[in-house]
Amino acid sequence: MRLTFAFFLVVLVSCCMREFAAAQTRRATDPADDPRPGLQRFFDAVRGADKTAAMQYWHDDLRDLEGERRKYIGDLVDHLVDEMIAESRLEQALARKMPGVRREEGQVGQVGGLTPTADELAKAQFTLYRRLAVVNWGRDKNSGFPMVYENWGNQPGWKISKRQWYATTHSSVGDSLLLGGFSAKGKDATTKEILAGKFKTIEEVHKAYVRHYAEAIDAEKAKRGAATAPVKR
Repeated sequence: MRLTFAFFLVVLVSCCMREFAAAQTRRATDPADDPRPGLQRFFDAVRGADKTAAMQYWHDDLRDLEGERRKYIGDLVDHLVDEMIAESRLEQALARKMPGVRREEGQVGQVGGLTPTADELAKAQFTLYRRLAVVNWGRDKNSGFPMVYENWGNQPGWKISKRQWYATTHSSVGDSLLLGGFSAKGKDATTKEILAGKFKTIEEVHKAYVRHYAEAIDAEKAKRGAATAPVKR
């Protein structure tokens, strides 16, 4: 009896120590009942144009999918982050070189709201269900992300769910445009011209973006044409 009790005590202490060690590694700013800090860190990386850091806040919940499907969704997320970084750079360039300019929906590739600020994310609304969450910082359909709580590893915390994001946004046309990276390329080229002081109105900026967007599409078509052209002998 004493041996049994001693064994039980050892197991209990061992479990408690493991729980304590796990608690020690958890970020104080990442409570299990609030997904917003994880999203705030993601957008901090986006605003800083740090793609490597931004990708760390996406949860790879695609492991059970077959190889090509998993790669396809992963590529979409990769290009989405490129687009978000390009959008943030454009916004920062406009604020720096053309302060006060008003950019309407659809102008210069704007879809939905602007990149959320830290204050907007701190005030964002969210809904929880166990380890799942949906965070909304604005009113349009693009101002939100599905998240999942990753509770293993050295730093448990909330990350954006690749699987849930794809399930709620997938469309054949949208996927093709995103994978082409045309909008990101158009915005990056336009941002350089904004910083060079080439524009005085938002209309001029928009025309330049449309031109660069079309150039990106033409470049992709030429690339595909060259790849499929018969080899001359």
